Amino acid sequence: MNTFINTDAPIKVIIIDDHPMFRSGLRDALSSEKKIRCVGECGVAAEVMSSIEQLSPDIVLMDIALAGHKGPRTTGIELTRQIKKQWPEVEVIMLSASDTPTVVREALKAGASGYLSKDAGKAEIINAIEQALNDGMPISPSINKSLFLDQYKSIRSEPTRPPVGEAPKYLVPVMFLLAEGLTNDEIWQRLRKERGDDYLERKTVRNYIYNIGQWLGLSGRREVIEQLRKMGYGKLI
Repeated sequence: MNTFINTDAPIKVIIIDDHPMFRSGLRDALSSEKKIRCVGECGVAAEVMSSIEQLSPDIVLMDIALAGHKGPRTTGIELTRQIKKQWPEVEVIMLSASDTPTVVREALKAGASGYLSKDAGKAEIINAIEQALNDGMPISPSINKSLFLDQYKSIRSEPTRPPVGEAPKYLVPVMFLLAEGLTNDEIWQRLRKERGDDYLERKTVRNYIYNIGQWLGLSGRREVIEQLRKMGYGKLI
């Protein structure tokens, strides 16, 4: 494990990837940002948990497959599950070359806050970090498209989305925005703009999202987003 300190930035990040060149390039890109502190990196799975305990990151950028010291490769999904169990406040963003819908869903179920392609640029990664810290679920457009098409095939073969009329009409626009992975503040801004309502309060959006969860019978934000996407509310981007 190598440790890096940049005292100018408030967001602490650890990079987990077994490719040294990729880690180095990503670390250099993030360290050039004043709002990011790249506090460490790991190349083997065995170091991950101890590194998080020692460095207390806000964000973990996690690859899917990691090498062990001498043993078999370890899945980043299982590590994510362990991290979220021990440190639920730590946000894990998968950063992987794999865009298989099944893998992406498993990562999100394990507690990942988002899923980015390794082709993601610096701006997309930084934006994803900020979204994850604000209750968003950042997903690369190419991966989101793959998920959408996979869901669309499932919906055609076995419809799971109820008619829009079954949901309270005032919640439907919020359901689409929430399924896109927008934060509460982003949903609030979009609704104000689309409705031309300068008096809409932030707490009203929180109430909308709570009511959506009640309608679905779910309490966790990620569970709600996942269910909405399964029901077809996700937007193809």
